[in-house]
Amino acid sequence: MVKKIYCIVVLSCVLLSCEVNKQPVNKDTLTGSGWRLIEIVTDNNSMYIDQNMFLNIDFTSEKISGMSACNTFFGSYKLKKDNEIEMDVKGTTLMVCEDNVQKYEDIFINEIEKIRHLTIDENTLYLHKDTENYLVFHRFQKIDNNGLIGDSFTKTIWVASETKECEGVGLQQCLLVKDDKNKEWELFYDVIDGFNWEKGYEYELIIEESVIDNPPADGSSLRWKLITIVEKHRK
Repeated sequence: MVKKIYCIVVLSCVLLSCEVNKQPVNKDTLTGSGWRLIEIVTDNNSMYIDQNMFLNIDFTSEKISGMSACNTFFGSYKLKKDNEIEMDVKGTTLMVCEDNVQKYEDIFINEIEKIRHLTIDENTLYLHKDTENYLVFHRFQKIDNNGLIGDSFTKTIWVASETKECEGVGLQQCLLVKDDKNKEWELFYDVIDGFNWEKGYEYELIIEESVIDNPPADGSSLRWKLITIVEKHRK
């Protein structure tokens, strides 16, 4: 039976926003990096975003711009006291998207102009319409004007219900992972920070992948950190 891990995420976000609201957000905390959409919450129901769609938003001094799956958009915003914000999308390109992509793009653009409040918790940005309707973004670092990602980014991966013996520094049990449902399982020799794997369950995860400076000779140059469990079901 499929088990959706929604209630914990929604509850924690609502509780978190009560605490973070006391901390003023300024333009310096918004600018200098991009924000990638990972979740849309409407009426307390979560919709997780396929990270291959790459919906994102950038803030400059008074303007917003970004990618809404297959189109780009631009507009303006105003920060007010108590973390209130007004956002106005002034224009978008008009490319026709595939149906499954168009659905997310329409929701994304429509919800942005309804945003009234924002909170930030480290590398996570919450844009609220109200406590039951909000957008969740994860910070990424851009490395050029084409929106390529540098130091870290979010991605969707799947984790198998069984491990497999593998040899790294010595014999060990490795997770089996893939970043595309249609691919074959691959050995993962490291750990996913914050993730507690249970035998017999298959997972869909959103993780943050970051580059490790000066990794050890026998270690990975990449670090994976759990952002959220999208789905967990018994195999």
